[in-house]
Amino acid sequence: MIMIMIMMIIIIIIIIIIIIIIIIIIIIIIIIIIIIIIMIKTLFQEATHLTTRQSSMRASNNRKQLTHTLTNACTCIHIN
Repeated sequence: MIMIMIMMIIIIIIIIIIIIIIIIIIIIIIIIIIIIIIMIKTLFQEATHLTTRQSSMRASNNRKQLTHTLTNACTCIHIN
């Protein structure tokens, strides 16, 4: 009878240990997923930032080109 009780206690302890291990694995998986989501979000923010900066640089270059063209046109008109 005592052997059966000891075996049942051992089985219960093993089951509890297995449940704890499963919970730890699930927590690790959740942490990995969160890290991956943060990395992807950061990459998209960086890509968007670069695209926005490139667009503003293009617009700035276009303004400079237009100003240069208008200055040349005004100079030509003034000379003539």
